[in-house]
Amino acid sequence: VGMDLSAEWEGESCLVTNAPEEPEGRTPQIDFGGGDGSSLGVGLTEHQLNGLLLSAYADGLLCFDFGPLAGALDAVGETIGDPVQDAEAEVEFNAPPVMRMDEDRLRLRLDDFHFALRGTVKGEDTVFLSLDADIEAAVELRVDHEVSSIVMDLVYVDLQIADFQADSLLSDQEGAEERLIDFLQTWVMDVVASRIRDVPLYGNLFHAMDYYLRLDAADAVNGGILMRATIFEGDNRAVDTMAPDTQARISQADSSQMTLVWRGEDDKADALTYSWRIDKGEWSGWIGGDHTVLDTPEAGAHILEVRARDDWHNVDPTPAVIAFETRAPAEADKGCMCSTSGTRSALLAWLMVPMLWVRRRR
Repeated sequence: VGMDLSAEWEGESCLVTNAPEEPEGRTPQIDFGGGDGSSLGVGLTEHQLNGLLLSAYADGLLCFDFGPLAGALDAVGETIGDPVQDAEAEVEFNAPPVMRMDEDRLRLRLDDFHFALRGTVKGEDTVFLSLDADIEAAVELRVDHEVSSIVMDLVYVDLQIADFQADSLLSDQEGAEERLIDFLQTWVMDVVASRIRDVPLYGNLFHAMDYYLRLDAADAVNGGILMRATIFEGDNRAVDTMAPDTQARISQADSSQMTLVWRGEDDKADALTYSWRIDKGEWSGWIGGDHTVLDTPEAGAHILEVRARDDWHNVDPTPAVIAFETRAPAEADKGCMCSTSGTRSALLAWLMVPMLWVRRRR
């Protein structure tokens, strides 16, 4: 959209005729293959994607809230034993990101990346950690029909540190800096890669006017990304507009964790995904399966809601609701008291809860 590119069809491939020649023998040609039953194919070349990244970099759009980094700043104060004032994290992209598409994955390279933690200790400005590095990461993108989303897997991440300073955080023991660098480059990077799995990025269904566009596949190919989709008219029999019903229960719990199980009823046999929230907080992301393990909330009365979503993104408007009570550790041996929020209002003995499925009917 908005690229003003002309195209000509050559068999089962689309050649972008006015795109500049790719370096290193790369080509702006994407082979759409046989389509695998999809009615629409869209290709974005490596060059186009890098152009978008370069524009975002030039316009200063590669900025973000620090979020969890605030926890790192708190940890700094605990490490040095003194309160930290005016703490801040600093992230700089000193060169535009470069993206490369291989046969099965997307590779992203960040050269001259800078990260620092700084603050004031005892009235003196202090840099706790300063890091300059080159980062290379590889991700796999795919459409996961079980969760009806485009999902991402981080395959690997490589950190090559060029400059590192952490004088206020390091002991004076010989070799401490080298061991910390090795720790960051190996163990930390391996943990990061292993934790970023099946991350939903965006739903695969789009509705406009009386048409539905359903993304069937998103694949990295040599030199670009290929997306295949199917278009449905609103009166097509395959289109589903009925939301599922949700049932849920707490199957077991202790002072630290509880197991939430669920099931759904739908007019079609497609896979369902589920989301939950406690005490009207933020809804969780959508996941498949039939259960999850949650941290047991603090002592008191709580409301737990669970909702189902079908493959056409129809969401149960009346989630299952479970009212339950947790007690302080001194009373833990007495168990957890739970009740439904529908027709039952009295507290139920904990041993009865695993036998109950809680549901709200529309």
